[in-house]
Amino acid sequence: MKRSDREAIAMTVAVAKWTIDEYHQMIAAGILRDRNLESLKGEIVILALPP
Repeated sequence: MKRSDREAIAMTVAVAKWTIDEYHQMIAAGILRDRNLESLKGEIVILALPP
């Protein structure tokens, strides 16, 4: 095993909560265009594409 395979990678994740009105405003503004998304409990979730 290479050294790079054993090293831990630190990552910071920030989660933003959106209201349904903000979600719809982003759709209307074209920000979320061409993306398969859904708003679930205030989080915008990327939906997996069907096989």
